[in-house]
Amino acid sequence: MTTFIKIFYVNFNQLFAGKFATLIDLMVMHTGIFSIVDNMHDLMCRGNKDSKEALANVQDYNMTKTLTRQCSIPDKTGEVKLFTCNFSNLNNLQCDIELYNYVHLLMENY
Repeated sequence: MTTFIKIFYVNFNQLFAGKFATLIDLMVMHTGIFSIVDNMHDLMCRGNKDSKEALANVQDYNMTKTLTRQCSIPDKTGEVKLFTCNFSNLNNLQCDIELYNYVHLLMENY
């Protein structure tokens, strides 16, 4: 969740509004952010992480990958790596989810 908080709630309009990235760009960015190779190295070689901590990092990586794939706009060529992810669309989806959860909670409790 900290990743989404950084993206959607900390200077979204200045950093991400109206911008987009291809899925290959996001994959490279996410691999760097989540340090997937270093995560595996810490688990298997160094012993700095236990399996639960390393798995949580991989789950966060997979969640962002799945979300961006599901929210992407297909490329005309059909090449999956060139699908475009619009950050404004993701932000709107996040706002809709929050509103739905809020209304659901109100309806359920009152």
